[in-house]
Amino acid sequence: MMTAPTPQEQKTLSNNKDKKHLEINKEQTAEQIVKYLQQYYLEEQGWADRDDWYFCLTRLNKENKGKIDFYFTIKELKEEPQKIKIWIIENIEEYNLYHSIFIYQQAKRKAEFAIKESRVVFIDIDKQGHQPISIKEINKDIREIMQKWFTNREIHYSVIQSGRGIHIKIVLSQLLSEEEYKRLSLLTEIFRDSNFKVDNIYDFARIIRLPYSINQESKKQARIVYKTEETTKKEKFIELVNELEKLREARKNTEKEFDDDTVIDIDDDKLTEVARDVYLVIKDFYKQSTRHNLMFFTLSTIYKYSRITEEQLRFITEELISLLNDDEEKQRISIVKSIVKQEEFSGREKIATVSFFFTQDEQGNIIEDRRLSQFANANKLELEEAKEIIIKLKKDIIEVLKQKGYVYNKKFLGRVRISNKGRIVDVEVFRDSVTLAFYKRTDENELKLIGRENFIKARIILKEVTIKRNELKKTSEWLYTVKIISDFTTEEFKQASLKKIAEYLYGSPLVRMKSKQQIETILQAVFEILIRYYKIKITKLSETFEMNWDEEKKRYTHNAIEFWNETYSLSDTRNYHQMVSDDDIRKFLEILSEIQDINLFYTVSGTFISSYFNNELRMKPLLWVWSKEAGIGKSTLAELLTEKAFAIKKLSVQEVKSDFRIVKALSLGHFMIALDDVSKIDKNLRDFVKAYLTGVKSVTRGRADLSSLNIDLRATLMITSNNKLMVEDEAFKDRVIQIKLEDYVFETEETVDKIYELTEGVGYRIADLLVEYFRAKNQTFTDLVKESYKILKELNLNVHSRRLQLYAQVWAGLVILYDFAEAFGVEKLKEKLKYIAEHSTEIIEQIEAIQNDVSESVLYVDDIIEKLESATFIKRTDKGELLVTSTVLRMLRETNKLFEEIRSLKELETLINYKYKNIAKLKTVRINNKPVWGLLIDLTEVRTNKTDEEELVEEVYQLLKEVKNYDSISFDKFISLLLTRISVNDEEKVAEKVKELLLTKFRKNIELLGTEMSSLLNNSEVPVFKVKRI
Repeated sequence: MMTAPTPQEQKTLSNNKDKKHLEINKEQTAEQIVKYLQQYYLEEQGWADRDDWYFCLTRLNKENKGKIDFYFTIKELKEEPQKIKIWIIENIEEYNLYHSIFIYQQAKRKAEFAIKESRVVFIDIDKQGHQPISIKEINKDIREIMQKWFTNREIHYSVIQSGRGIHIKIVLSQLLSEEEYKRLSLLTEIFRDSNFKVDNIYDFARIIRLPYSINQESKKQARIVYKTEETTKKEKFIELVNELEKLREARKNTEKEFDDDTVIDIDDDKLTEVARDVYLVIKDFYKQSTRHNLMFFTLSTIYKYSRITEEQLRFITEELISLLNDDEEKQRISIVKSIVKQEEFSGREKIATVSFFFTQDEQGNIIEDRRLSQFANANKLELEEAKEIIIKLKKDIIEVLKQKGYVYNKKFLGRVRISNKGRIVDVEVFRDSVTLAFYKRTDENELKLIGRENFIKARIILKEVTIKRNELKKTSEWLYTVKIISDFTTEEFKQASLKKIAEYLYGSPLVRMKSKQQIETILQAVFEILIRYYKIKITKLSETFEMNWDEEKKRYTHNAIEFWNETYSLSDTRNYHQMVSDDDIRKFLEILSEIQDINLFYTVSGTFISSYFNNELRMKPLLWVWSKEAGIGKSTLAELLTEKAFAIKKLSVQEVKSDFRIVKALSLGHFMIALDDVSKIDKNLRDFVKAYLTGVKSVTRGRADLSSLNIDLRATLMITSNNKLMVEDEAFKDRVIQIKLEDYVFETEETVDKIYELTEGVGYRIADLLVEYFRAKNQTFTDLVKESYKILKELNLNVHSRRLQLYAQVWAGLVILYDFAEAFGVEKLKEKLKYIAEHSTEIIEQIEAIQNDVSESVLYVDDIIEKLESATFIKRTDKGELLVTSTVLRMLRETNKLFEEIRSLKELETLINYKYKNIAKLKTVRINNKPVWGLLIDLTEVRTNKTDEEELVEEVYQLLKEVKNYDSISFDKFISLLLTRISVNDEEKVAEKVKELLLTKFRKNIELLGTEMSSLLNNSEVPVFKVKRI
């Protein structure tokens, strides 16, 4: 288990040796951060009276992944700041730390729960190309921009260096409303003409880096480099926002004036020629201090007025860099991403080209722009002359595109070339139609257009694309959600195949094609264009959940965001990272800590974690949780581990009509599958359990077409029952962990309410945590199991090596659980796991004792022997020994309840010898000169005991008659009275025999008072009874 850091370790922060050494006083830094948070939330934002509202502190690892939110109330910030300080000390060394800009009514950082007002405005600024912003740039370039837009308008600000970028912080005199706050994205206009970029952080779920924390990538401390105590009048700030809005509108109008009405499509083999001709257009003006701007303008124009892809634009960029001998390749390549991002934000047709250099007001006058001035100065031009050249450059670039490509009107979305019966055909997709263009090759090997025809006169709106993976059949199917709008009708398909859509079109008047196959081919091309143009996200849908080790990346991956199985899923949890909060994880851990039985907690909790890694485990256990008592929470436990954790149905025996259903359930994923409330195991289920216990990774099933289907068994099986599992084969026992419940599963019934409050899918968020956990540990789960195996082996447990491997897997799961409990502050779970670490030998021995426990059955040994002795079909040896064969035992199981749970001759031998030492022995004997294998039972000792027992029975009977009027009497008192009436050599043996008689032969004559049968058998308390009738 993890150990707590020493005070000295807490005091000094030392970062990794492979990075620049950085030391800070952790305690002092935590104090600074707490004071900053108090000033921000209580004073600057004015939320001091919102005691029960939450703010969020978030930590991310060095790659800004593995995000975990922690919540504190405003009241805690005021009255228990030490709690927050401890959290900071624990996390500042290893993580990037952030705080929420807003506060929330619930412990969920979602806009719906946020307070919709703010007095503080942040501007998050980074440098183009993800380069760090230096102090020199802050003092010169940033300061110039601030002087122009803020200082001259009496807008006061602070500057926080975030370790790579900077945050501008403005505190206003009055609150901004929700609508006013949403307009703050206009602040990006301030930095449009600079080498800096502004992130749009103006939603209500945003977080921002904590001042004084460590940027784990740059290894620099975030610090306040300029601080003002002055507030800004709200009206002055709103005036600035209004001005920026007008500027943005003017820029849009300027762009419209110089827009072209055409759009061009270009083949891959023409891209080199495009780059060469564009180079000839811009080379004379590609001068120092304006190169980046001119390249941005050039690439924006190419991308806006063509239908080329991001990859094609990057190719042209690389060609231009080479032709222009530009030595700043990295900076120029970054332009491609910026342009594509701008398209995603505002649309391709709104990408800035001319207005990138200058903007015109309503009268057509040029509004001075720094980029235009730079271009003019570098080329020794007047502003008006520079403006005319920029406009000409744009027209010349578009002309190059037209010469090298195919010109369409603006409704054109894209084209794909296909081969149709030997002909070359372009599928051309427009907003309101699809056209087929036919070509032939000339003698000069050039393509010549020979004609066009409409494929369909309708608008095709593609809404969603899903790739559904069928793991059983090992196939994938593309499904489309699409609407087809024509003059005749509107038809909508939801997750339909190409074949289904083609069948509809084939039978409609919308298309005139000779075959459905032709329609499918064309539709495939149409959908390819629509996916590319509208950047439609393709949703991958898998019917199984898997956690796998990526050998190349040296990390775990999982597919939870793709997992959906219609048959077994209770809800679609693919967006679990938005639905499940850190509070849900914390609550889940708390629920685990409230499992009463330490053996059950040990087994279930550890196996829950280890099941994620079933793909690499040597063998999966079968958890058998049983109790004779009803209504003690077995089903609720099954619900927690399946339905709440993974939104997967728990199964009942009634649902499992055949073993195929449970095989399919176990193929669903790397988690636990629960088969609930099993009263008995029928033949089908028994055969499957036997197969599962052999450790098979997959099973084969035949299909109607005589082919076979291979099904992987991914899940761990847990069965809840009211009976103990009797396993015939000793080898199978190594893989079964049985837990007998004596009391309610959870500490209180309030735990059940917690379970129902949990958000479904919490298990998938835990999968995220596991990925991050092992990335940080730089090891695999198998490595952790090996370490755990060594620890358990040193305990010298009397356990077979195969079984010890199962316990090692469980132990490894508990080690991870401890670290999670520490990370989420679940102290009760930590204490429980510490107890397990200290008492592991005792706990494992208790669990092992349950596997072989025959104490309850021993009560009926004499009845069993009596039945065997009276059975006429049981053979005897010459010495009068009973010979019980497997066939005989099977017959007895089917006809007598005493034998129902005795599944093997080995079990019968163990049971009889438990009471009568070594009178039963498995061996081969000769009967009628034939060798017969079976269980030999010597009845000599039984008969001797029986004579003594008959006398004892009579004495017990007489004493019961004498005490029948007692209100109550303890077993000890009853036995003491009895011993005064008889003469015996072994009082202890007689006492045990009397107890047995009271619980069997005379059980109907007595009433146990406040004593459970299990406690009585284990001698854990002195039983008390009274005589009912005699």
